[in-house]
Amino acid sequence: MINKKMQFGILSMACLFASIGLAAFTLSIQSPAWTLFYLALCAIAGIAVTFAFCSKCPVKSACPHVLPGFMTRIMNDRTPGSYTRFELMVTFLSIGIILFFPQVWLIRYPFRFGLFWILAGAGLMLIVKNICRRCRNVYCPFRK
Repeated sequence: MINKKMQFGILSMACLFASIGLAAFTLSIQSPAWTLFYLALCAIAGIAVTFAFCSKCPVKSACPHVLPGFMTRIMNDRTPGSYTRFELMVTFLSIGIILFFPQVWLIRYPFRFGLFWILAGAGLMLIVKNICRRCRNVYCPFRK
């Protein structure tokens, strides 16, 4: 049975993946090459976040996001501990790339632009409001 925190984790990832899918669809209308580039950037950024942040989490085996938790199991095991400035910079930069790179194309389509931010915002808010507050990662700077 899936617990409530895992439900929020799955829903938050679904919202974030839907926003990426919407951005990729919008890019594909104008440039298939930029679409492939963006999707490759998203994959690289996702791996970077998972390695820099998630793989250092002491409770990664019970990750409510499911996919990052699974990915950390196939990565080199890292010792849990406080996050360095570099790890946090990689995490924020990677998330920033995923969110801000497609804006040049999305801004031309106001409905899609708004929907992208609604989906991405919903995903991020679900994480902050429902997962971070219940998280047991004592090293996480987002835990309150």
